[in-house]
Amino acid sequence: MNINIRINEMLRGIKKINPLIIIFFVILFIFIMALSVQRFLIFQIFYYDFGIFAHIIWQFSRLKIPIINHFVLGRIIFLGDHFEPSLIFIAPIFWLSSNLIVLSVQQGLMIFLSSIMIYLIALKSGLNRLFSILITILFITFPGITNPLLTDWHPEPTAGLFLLVFIYLFLFTKKKWPFYLVALIFLGFKESNALYLIFTLIWLYLISRKKDAIILGLLALIWFFSTIYILIPAISQKFYLYTPEMTFAPPQIYLNIVDHPQKLHYIFRSFTSFGLLPLISGFVLVPVVLDLLLKIIPLKTMFDNFTFGSHYHVYLGIFLTIASISALNRILALKNKTIAYSLICISVLISGYTARKLTASPINLFINKTFWTELKGPNQHLFDLINKVPTTGSVMSQNNLLAYLSNRNEDLILLTPRYENFNPDIILFDITPDQNANNHWESNWDKIEIIKNKLLNDRKYNRVKLTNPNYYLFLKRDVY
Repeated sequence: MNINIRINEMLRGIKKINPLIIIFFVILFIFIMALSVQRFLIFQIFYYDFGIFAHIIWQFSRLKIPIINHFVLGRIIFLGDHFEPSLIFIAPIFWLSSNLIVLSVQQGLMIFLSSIMIYLIALKSGLNRLFSILITILFITFPGITNPLLTDWHPEPTAGLFLLVFIYLFLFTKKKWPFYLVALIFLGFKESNALYLIFTLIWLYLISRKKDAIILGLLALIWFFSTIYILIPAISQKFYLYTPEMTFAPPQIYLNIVDHPQKLHYIFRSFTSFGLLPLISGFVLVPVVLDLLLKIIPLKTMFDNFTFGSHYHVYLGIFLTIASISALNRILALKNKTIAYSLICISVLISGYTARKLTASPINLFINKTFWTELKGPNQHLFDLINKVPTTGSVMSQNNLLAYLSNRNEDLILLTPRYENFNPDIILFDITPDQNANNHWESNWDKIEIIKNKLLNDRKYNRVKLTNPNYYLFLKRDVY
């Protein structure tokens, strides 16, 4: 009986779904998937970081402990770089297909499902369908959410979905074990995720389930310090690579912020991306402020980025979106609806201007003809080159080509004149002029002529004849 009742309730719920909402999410799905695969098709993804993550996940899918060649740490178990055991949950995608494009599809799917979670959280928080869709649009428009689709593959879009599921379960369900489980999986996507979970829990402590917030907060603290100071150094046999340069002197902190206009722009554009709505959100502003402080207080980090052009801003986008939901509820509670709707319209205009003129949000690609043209015309010449490479054997190549060869168990190494130190089975590079500089990152491109001539005279390697004279493929004679 209970099952029949639930099925009937689900069917009634489906009938209530507005067709326009379905159309909206279908269009959104198509656009997000287009964003996600476009760079893959035109060979603008790279070993750092798409290839290195693909190699980890591929090895997991073949039931192996992932080993990576890190450009600083050397050959290590992957947990010695970032502590990311939850990557194992993504491995089954390579049971469906060995084509690396599935990883791009997976990342796009995570962003799409995150947009659905935002819509559901907005509905549960009291917003109607129209304003829940508006919040979803603000979420997708924020460049910190969609830029990761244009910058290789990283765990943050997947982990961001788990963070949203955690928030939903914590706020709107009674059972505890599901959100405890989701919190653990979220922590496992990167050691620094412990900080973002703590930021979230401070807000949740102020409004709901204080005991659970404290328990999870303590768990996150233990996870953070044990991974950074014990586990990662023990596995890598080296120091933790990503410790920021910090100061706790108030005058230095102040000068470090105000003397760097890009940091001030970053703060300003974070709020204007959501039409300034988060400023009146109440307690939900806490994780937003803490996230911003985490990024702007350090004197220097290994990867300073204040342009939203990377994967470092996914969680900030989530916090700002949740804050905007709270702010919209506050505005809509005003008795004077004219004022309420006017404020919302102003916020939408501010957000639109920011996306169009200030942050170059990927949402602009929706009306960009070149983007859709490139989507229909993949770089077939380079795909043909990749298809000529043996499917087994260790590979040394440049940053872009190596990414497309990461679906193998053997070592992957960036190009170097000292290739004999690594003894690769396969060496591949492309000397076509005027390439994207990222193609050559950490690939010793200033020594490419030395590498080429050295290999041409190396009797251990045989050059494969290719139609394009700029393509060089060398195979070890005693292996192939």
